[in-house]
Amino acid sequence: MPCRVGRCAGWQGILRGKKTRPGEWLAERGIFLVSLSAILIVFLIFLFVAREALPVALGRMNSAAVAELIPVEDMETVPPAKLRRYLGLKEKDFAAMSAETKRELMRVKLEEFEHAPKDPDAALNTIRWRHLLLPHQWSGYDKPEFIWQPVSQIHKYNIVPLVIGSLKATVVALLFAVPLALGAAIYVSQLASPGLKEYLKPGIEMLAGIPDARLSGTDPITGFWQNIDQVRALGFDDRFIRLWHYYLCYCEAGFLERQTGVAQMLLARPDCQRAPLLWRPA
Repeated sequence: MPCRVGRCAGWQGILRGKKTRPGEWLAERGIFLVSLSAILIVFLIFLFVAREALPVALGRMNSAAVAELIPVEDMETVPPAKLRRYLGLKEKDFAAMSAETKRELMRVKLEEFEHAPKDPDAALNTIRWRHLLLPHQWSGYDKPEFIWQPVSQIHKYNIVPLVIGSLKATVVALLFAVPLALGAAIYVSQLASPGLKEYLKPGIEMLAGIPDARLSGTDPITGFWQNIDQVRALGFDDRFIRLWHYYLCYCEAGFLERQTGVAQMLLARPDCQRAPLLWRPA
């Protein structure tokens, strides 16, 4: 039976046993499938990140800690589209929800408003492009500043400090890495004897498996004890200090022994990421 060259070349090699051995052909196909799957996974990761970031890029999300309050008694007079956005619900969830459940959600919104921070910046949508790229006069600051504080009471997401900090760390690392790498490469390739080169080359390649080492003294344990007076000034006792020292030592040992890693996860209910936690679908 005639066959195409691209499809049958591998099998012909297996049958003839001349140019392609069965083990080599299977290994090549396996490596190809693994590489293809890796490329596909990376593409899907970028696609997922782009899908999650699209509402931010289009200005459809609001990170303000304080939003416009709609009284519960005005629920019947508010347009459904505005009420749905106020409650942070999907269209299908909003349509299937009873009026009493909507009132309960509005009461939850009222409680959130009463416990919201009183900071003037609490009403700002800090994920707008002007707050992401330009300085802003935040409350408590004397002048407009670029601030990256995603875990503060008022979330600040200006990406300028994030980019500058990454570039600083990269430049400092390159100042150390480039001269050492070039010197090692020149010595191994041009100056080292064949016998010494036989041991140096694999030894240098094995350095990639050594965990990263920090040369500065700003690790968490050192920073914790350097600011111990401030910790005590906040009212924390010796038991709390010993507990946190033990925790930081445990984390350091886990990272050094490669028994602990870092992962960032966002847990949310399907189709209801911004709904209050007290609400549960019927």
